[in-house]
Amino acid sequence: VENLTASPTLKFTEACKAPAQGKTGIFGAAALNRIAIGLYKNNSNVDGAVTVFGSSFTNAIGKEDAAKFPNAGENVSLRISGKDLCINGYSMPTLADELPIHLYNLKSNTSYTLKLDVSEYAGNGVDAYLKDNVAGTKTILSGSDNALSFTTKTADAASFGSRYSIVFGASTLPVKSINLTAAVQASGIMVKWAVKGEEKVTSYVVEHSTNGVAFSTLSTLNSGSSLYSYIDASAKEGNNYYRIKVINNAGTVSYSSVVVAMIGKQKGTIGVYPNPVVGTNFKLQLSNVEAGSYSVRIVNNLGQQVFARTMTLNSGSSSEAISTNKLAAGTYTVRLMRNNGVTYQTEIEVR
Repeated sequence: VENLTASPTLKFTEACKAPAQGKTGIFGAAALNRIAIGLYKNNSNVDGAVTVFGSSFTNAIGKEDAAKFPNAGENVSLRISGKDLCINGYSMPTLADELPIHLYNLKSNTSYTLKLDVSEYAGNGVDAYLKDNVAGTKTILSGSDNALSFTTKTADAASFGSRYSIVFGASTLPVKSINLTAAVQASGIMVKWAVKGEEKVTSYVVEHSTNGVAFSTLSTLNSGSSLYSYIDASAKEGNNYYRIKVINNAGTVSYSSVVVAMIGKQKGTIGVYPNPVVGTNFKLQLSNVEAGSYSVRIVNNLGQQVFARTMTLNSGSSSEAISTNKLAAGTYTVRLMRNNGVTYQTEIEVR
């Protein structure tokens, strides 16, 4: 156990044992306001770091920070006050803030991908950008799938240690939120999105990918409604990734999060019992679901997330107990999302 500002201890006593007690969530269900960073090599995640924002956190080193334990191989950390952190607690960002990303032990002549997830970041009007300190560019970050691929050369491998950082700017998003879904139908894959707070938007562009990285344009729809849809009749077997590019009247571009629908290869299903849900407890019934780490999220019809938690599942079928806070009566979408992009979802009614 390590803390950067004190000397903590961890003690287990006989009274800690509870052999008859059911499994209990210990990390909390509330979604964190955070930006997560992942370093990938050969499509495999080799390391990660995260910044969590909160009004009670300090920008200096504090008890909310966790020191980075270096890997033998490649590493990514957030370099704060001269220290490498794997978890960085930070106050709500301002336009003057910058979070240096420290990449080290990178191999020469090797291809890497840096992925940043800002799907749970809420900056109160302050957007996050990835800054390239060598090229002098800034790229706005939006949704869960921001990927930057690069190859280290022998001459510049060391320069990546301080090349990238996260900086902040005034919000330019033309909509407050986009709730995007994709579902397989007989005629293809139905892509739907509901927008909230549409302001000065001129058009929405439906983009498709087979790998979640390289996207191509499928169709452009003019703005003027809160609900939009498009059927991809040419979707192929396997993973089909979708995102929405939002363009406002000033030419500013932003992106929704990425969703995935699978044709032919996905056999797993999820269901909810009882449905309608009365109270705060229900069972998430899983059938032929791939093993792995998942996040469970519940969103309302406005696309607002009202519940989130994580779970690790074994391959096959099981029933998982879900306990939420009191939800208002209405219809909600339950999404079970794996970190590789596979998403299962179903609808529930709360009474």
